[in-house]
This record gives sequence, structure tokens and C-alpha cells, in this order.
Amino acid sequence: MRRRTSSSRFIGRAEQIGLFDDVLSDLTTGVDAGGHVLLIGGEAGVGKSRLVDEWAARARSAGAPALRGWCVEHGDAVMPLAPIADLLRDAAAQAACLPEDELGPEADDLARLAPVFNRRPGQPPEHAAQSLASLADGLLRVLYGLSARRPLIVVLEDLHWSDASTQQLLMFLGPRISSRRIALIATYRTDELHRRHPLRPFLGSWQRAARPVQVDLPPFSRDEVGELMSGFTGLTPESAVIDRLYRRCAGNAFFAEELLAGDDLGRPSMLLRDAVLARTQGPDESALTVLRTASAAGRTSSTVLAAASGLDAKPCAAAVEDLVAAGLCVRDGETVSFRHDLAREIVQDEVLAVDRRAVHRALASTMQAIAPDRRGEIARHWLLAGERVSALTASVAAARAAADVGADAEAFTQFERALELWDLVPGAGRIAGCDHATLLLDAADAAGRARQFGKAIELGRRGVTETASSGADAEAAACLRLIPWTWFGVDDNETGRLLDRASRATEDPPGVRTALTLGWRAMLTLSEWRHDRPGADLARPIAQRAFDLARIVDSAQAQANARLTLGVCACIEGKPEGLQDIRAALETAKAGGFAMEAGRAYDNLAYYLSEFWRHDEVIDLEPEAMDYCAAAGINRVQGTMVQLRVIRALQLRGRLADVERRVADLRAEFGSLDIEHLSLADTWGLIRVRQGRLDQVQELVDAAFVGMVSHESVIGPTTVVAIELQAARGTVTGIPNLVDSALSSIVPRFAEHAAEVAAAAIRALADFVAGEATEYGQEPAYGRLADRWLELVEEADPPSIPPWLVIAKAERARLAGEPSDALWRKAVAAWRDLGSPYELAYSAFRLNEAMLSGADRQSAVVRGEARTSLIEARRIADRLAAAPLRDRIDALATRAHLSLMTTHSRSVSRSEDDHLGLTDREREVLGLVAEGYSNGQIGQALFISRKTASVHVSNILRKLGVSSRVEAATRSVRARTD
Repeated sequence: MRRRTSSSRFIGRAEQIGLFDDVLSDLTTGVDAGGHVLLIGGEAGVGKSRLVDEWAARARSAGAPALRGWCVEHGDAVMPLAPIADLLRDAAAQAACLPEDELGPEADDLARLAPVFNRRPGQPPEHAAQSLASLADGLLRVLYGLSARRPLIVVLEDLHWSDASTQQLLMFLGPRISSRRIALIATYRTDELHRRHPLRPFLGSWQRAARPVQVDLPPFSRDEVGELMSGFTGLTPESAVIDRLYRRCAGNAFFAEELLAGDDLGRPSMLLRDAVLARTQGPDESALTVLRTASAAGRTSSTVLAAASGLDAKPCAAAVEDLVAAGLCVRDGETVSFRHDLAREIVQDEVLAVDRRAVHRALASTMQAIAPDRRGEIARHWLLAGERVSALTASVAAARAAADVGADAEAFTQFERALELWDLVPGAGRIAGCDHATLLLDAADAAGRARQFGKAIELGRRGVTETASSGADAEAAACLRLIPWTWFGVDDNETGRLLDRASRATEDPPGVRTALTLGWRAMLTLSEWRHDRPGADLARPIAQRAFDLARIVDSAQAQANARLTLGVCACIEGKPEGLQDIRAALETAKAGGFAMEAGRAYDNLAYYLSEFWRHDEVIDLEPEAMDYCAAAGINRVQGTMVQLRVIRALQLRGRLADVERRVADLRAEFGSLDIEHLSLADTWGLIRVRQGRLDQVQELVDAAFVGMVSHESVIGPTTVVAIELQAARGTVTGIPNLVDSALSSIVPRFAEHAAEVAAAAIRALADFVAGEATEYGQEPAYGRLADRWLELVEEADPPSIPPWLVIAKAERARLAGEPSDALWRKAVAAWRDLGSPYELAYSAFRLNEAMLSGADRQSAVVRGEARTSLIEARRIADRLAAAPLRDRIDALATRAHLSLMTTHSRSVSRSEDDHLGLTDREREVLGLVAEGYSNGQIGQALFISRKTASVHVSNILRKLGVSSRVEAATRSVRARTD
């Protein structure tokens, strides 16, 4: 594979680029524009210099020169004022065009630092004692002169190495550029600033004097690491490879590139290894002992570190301080860890190699004595020390302890470790306190709760097989224990086979096991009949038998299981009272401590509330459901499913910021949005399409069609997104196949979804025809397609609410060029009652489009109604950031010669407020300030961070010469009315 030495493509940092673009725009507005000071902090290798490179390139493209200087390590002793000399050398070419009197007598001082400023060629500068004040005045003259006609960017890098004189010059310059077209940018490493670092007091003083905007540069996200990898290799990397690189580099750009430059992705380059190992040269032997122990321990307490290192508390504390000062470790209270896990791995390879087992043995025994609750770490250290018996004991204990607190992924890891050790330890059953079959079933439960369903089913099968030797009753119990996970499997028949095996162990008289088996049989019947009404008719009597028997034998678990199915059957038949049965099953399961049954009840309750269009109740259910699922250890299973229902409800209610937060939570929980048995295509994907953000939507759609093919309730909504995505890309070629495939799968069970699919498809065809993109003769073919789809949907008898069938018919009329305003008016009324803002705004847009093209389009009544309705629709589109819909509304208003501006919503325009000296973005912000938006709301509206919004507001207040947001809003209104 051909590899670059680095990625040539600038990646990410959209917020920081936006901030600089605003600064640059401010500097270019006129000679009265004020200066800016920006302070960029971030760990070594995170990309500060690369960001500054990009800023400088953007500045040069805008005609603004960029001067750069670099501090050097040990600058006080090696080269004081080194970055100032660099700046002056960069400035020399620019300063050559300045009149000599603009430089003043201080040019001689500049010449001593940068000879290019010598005004007497061939003669060395005079060797009078140099005054720092004179040098500062000279530098300031140069900067003022260079910024008189165009903006100037001044960059000083690596302030953590700055000498005292450079810091004094910065203290002088910072406050003095506030009225000039200068941006002063400085960078520093946050990981170098130990508590005694000399830069700390300077930064505190500079913050007060110059008030710089602090830019904290975070590591790359997982997706940005993927972009970097693609730019580095020239290939599209696989998702698993990106995950591996991201875990190792923790988003540090330098680490990522050096890992890519190594012989193998798992082995750092020699440059990176040397860079890390160079930091181990300074600490003494005690510190190196602690370093070796810390590299084996990972994140641990200073007490454990001291005892395992064989040191008293004071010497250990001093050693830790040395390691922190060397940039190898960080300390957070009593906890010590490496600054980067990759650095820990390098130290392990190079420094710990000799006595690795002894160090792990010391850590295991130390933790067992003074931190016995850290069972997982104890198990790991015993294993790495080669002590298998102790490792098995600790692994089983750690697994059970993790499972008890709902840490299922960790529990599964420990169970797997115990299973791997089982055959290597004589008398493993006695040591572990259970037989191998029980351990397999425990591991299966942990895997299932961790949403590793394939592993859960595989281990459960083995457990069931081994349990069979203990008798039919034990085998039946094991089968019933595995069944909850087989619902998530790829083999649709596995649940039935397990129920058959469980049924072979007859109970006489029938008891709890029989009641549970009947309950599962009822659920399986519903599933086999695709959760439609005939299936409900067949499942109900089975569930009723299970419920009656469960009451006789007094089994709360079986009662909850059966009553849940009875409630689902009623909901399938369109009876809202079924929700009461589901809620009753939920309370029974919670009272009895049956978490899986309670979790399923929460999921079904949220789903059927949505089906009855009671979305506010779904949203209200979230805190209760998520708190229970988290406490019961089923957050990754049913908790995630409930969250999916809530996201759908929030999306339909137009609460998109809340959706985005929950999507971010899911991404953080699972590492990506590619989550087994879960799709966000119909919610997050739909939002992105309607906002005009088409990237990544196709991946969500493809994943849903592949991974959720057996989930028929997902097919319709996902098809709608796929249709809208194609339409947004300006094509309808694949839409007929999408619709035909969806309708063949979901009709008649999901008639509502079928109507929505038809409405989306006919809309896309109508838009395509209206855009005059069709070839002659295609319109009748499109009409025949639409008629066929409508016929299929009407046969399925969809509900009148939500009004998808009405919309499909309205879109069909639009496709044919026929009047459709009556249908759209009906849709508007329905969506208003249902409280779905996007659908309301879209239907209102179509209604007004129809009205303004009708015979009465010039009527004052029609135009007045249309204007009022379009203003409301546009406000909704603005709030939802639905740019494509907003643009359509604006285009319609323009064609109809309607003004949508209002007194309260009118934004600040360029012509009215040019004299205020505001940038385009600041005008937007001021408009929102005038409407009473907070910084957080401004950030959400403009898709910027709260911090960036705060910076804009501060700049507006300064430029307007006011001290409060109210004064700024008043000034804005006055400017528009003058």
C-alpha cells in the first residue's frame, strides 16, 4: 500500500474554522474594525499547528499576510526572543513597502534582532544596549503599519517554551491591537503545563490584560480519524480498521499518522517510539520504578502504585510529580494514569519487558489486599502474572460483581476469560463455585444484555446442550432462559425449536414452566403472523391460557409475560385499552423483579403509544423507562429500544435538538450508529435529508435494509427516507423499485406505513415533473405508477389519522395538474391537531401553492390567508433548519409577490446595518438576540457551539458600544426604523 507521510487534506475543525472566518470577516469590514486575540490550547500532536496552517492559508487567500514565529525549547538559555525574530523576518518583505518614517528610530532595535531591518546596508547595527521597551515599540509600529491597509495575522507557536522576554512583549502587544485590523494568535500545549510551569502565571495575567478568546482544541472524533486515514492511505478504510486506529490514538492526529507510518497499524513508528521514550530519560530510578508499575496498572490510585512499587507514600508522590513534569503521566486527585494509552504501551514494550510478570503479581496481590473491589483488574493482573488458579477465581467473582451492577459488557469479558481458563485449571468447577453449563448460561445472559446477541445465542446453545445431561427439567429451564435472546437472532425457527424442547419435559400438574412456555408460544404465534390481526386472533387464547395458569400457580413472571401478549393483541386490533394490559404487565414484572419482562413491556408500551399517535406520552415515559432499564441492567437491550421510540416521537414533534442529543448519546454508548437490531434511518436520517445534509444518510438506509430486513415495522419508514434522499439528489429512477419492494412486504399489516410510502413516492414524481426534468411522454407512465400504488394502499384500508392517504391523493392531483387545495386543507388541519410541525409546514406550503395558482389567486382574501399561512410555515422551517423547504416557501412567496417579513421576525439586513460594522454572521446573531434567543438557542439555530455564539455576542456588544443584550436589540431596531 502506498502511504503518505501525512494527510494532505484538512480534516474537521468546522467550529474553529468558522470562528476564524468570522474573525477574518470582521477584520476585512473596514479600517475601524477591531483586533482579535486567540489562544489555542491542546495536547501535543492534537493538530494546533495544522489548524494554524489552515487559518494562515485562508488569511492569505483573503489578501491578509500571516507572520509566524516559533518559541524554542529552553529558549531562555538558547535563543531569547526567537519567535519575535521569526515574526520580524516574515514582516521584512511586507515592511519594505512602508515609508521609513513609519518605522521610527526603533528600527535600529529591530535590526539587532532581525538584520533585515538595518537601514544602513553594509553597516552593522549599533551595539548600544537594547531596550525591550524600544523593541516593543518598534514591533508595534511594524504591525500597525502592515495592518493599515489590509488585515494582518500574527501567529506565535509553542508558548509553553516561551522565554520571559517574549512573554513581556506579548503582554505589551495584546491590549494594543484592540483597535487595529490585527489577529494575534498564540498556541500552547496543555499537557506541558504542570502546576509549576512558568507559563501558568503569564496566561492568567494575559487573560486579564488581552482577554483572548480561548480555543480548546479537542482530539479528533472517530469519523475524523477515518477521514485522516483515508487521506493518508488514499483508500477508503474499513470500519473495523478505523475503530482500531481510533482506540489506539485516542483522536491524537500525530499519534494516528505515526501509527499509520509504522510497519503495521498496531505498531507505532520509530519516530513516535523515540518521542515517547525520550521523555523517560530525565526521571530518576524511583520514578522509573513507578513508571513501570503505572504502565502495567493503567489508571490506578497513588496508594496502590506506591505499595506495588515498594515505595513509601512520600517518595512515590515525588516520583509521580517527576513523571507528570515529564509529560508522561497525569494526576487527578489520588488517581494516576498515563497521559496517552499509546505512550503506556510503548513504555510497557521497552521499559517493562524484563520484570513484567513480577510487576503484575505485585499489583494483583496489592489490589487484593487494599482494593478488593477492583475485581476485574485483579483478575487481569493474576492472568498476566501467569497465576491461572487465582485468575479464574478473580474472573468469576469480577463477572458476577459486574453483572450485579449492570456492567454487562464488562461482565461478559470476565465470563469469557473464565471460560478460556476453565480447561487449564484442574478442579475448575470447585474453584469457580459452579459447573461449566451454568457458567455458559451466565455468560450468555451477560452477552445478551450487552447487545452481543450472536455471542449470547452461541453460548446459550452450548449451555443448553451441556444441561441436557442433568435431566429434562434442567434442559427445559435452560431453553426458557435462552429464548429471550433468540428473538434477536438470525434463525427465525430457533425460538420454536427451544419451545419444543422445553415442552418435552411435561409438568404434572402443569406449573410455572408450562405457563412460561405457553406465554412464549403466544408471542411466537404473533411473530409468525407478522403481528397482524389473524395472528392476534390465534395468539390470544394461548396467552389467556398462560395467564390463567400463571395466576393459579402464582407466578408473577408468567403472569407478566402472558398479560403483555394479551395487551399487544388488543393494540394490534386497534383497541387502546390494550395499553392498560401492557402497563399492568409492566407493574407486575417490576414488582416481581423480572427485568426482561419489564423491559419488553416498556418497549411495547412506547411502541403502541406511538402507533396510537400519542407521542407526548412516549416522551413522558422516557425518564421512568430509562431509569428502570439502567438500574435493572437492561439499558443496552430494551432501554435502547425505548430510546429509539422516544427519538421517533421527538422527531415528529419537531424537537430536533433533543433528537440530536440522544443520537449523540447512542453514538457515545456504542461507538457508532451501526447498532445491531436498531435503525436510526427513519428518524435521524430523515431529519438530515430534510435539512439538506445528505452525507451519511445512504449508509444509514443501507444498514437498515440489510440489518433490519426481518423487522417489517422498519421497512416502510426507511423506504420513505430512501425516496426523499433520491428526490433530494434530483433523481427518481430507483423509486418505483423501492416502493414496489416495500409495499409487497408491509401490505396489509402496516397500511399506515404503506400510505406514507406512496405519498413520499408520488410527491417525488410530482416534483420531478414540475421541475421540467422529464422527457416527453413520461408523465402518463408516472401517473399509472401512482394510481397502482394508491390502489394497493386503499385496499389495505389505512387509518384516516395520520392523513397519509389524503396527502398521497393530493400529491396525485398535483402530479396530474388538477386542483388539490381541498385535500391539502384537510391535511393541514390534521397535522395541526396531531402537533407535527414539519408535516404541517409542508402541507401548508402545498395548500398555499395550490391557492396561489387557482382562479382566485389575485383575491385579497386568498393572498392574505396565504401570506399568514406561509409566514407560519417559514418560521417552522427555520426552527427545524429545514433549508430545502424554507427555500421552496421563499420561492413561492417571490413568485406570488408576497412579503413574508414581519415586525418581530425581521432580521438585520446588510444595507441597514453596514454602518454598524457587523459581519454577516454577526448580523444573523444580532437578529436572534433581538428575538430574545439565549446563547445556547443561537448556537442551536446556527449550528455553532454555545462558546462561539458567546464570542459573537461579545463582539456585537463591543462594536455597537453597548453593555447589554437589550441595548443591542434596541440599537438594531432603531437602525431599521431610522
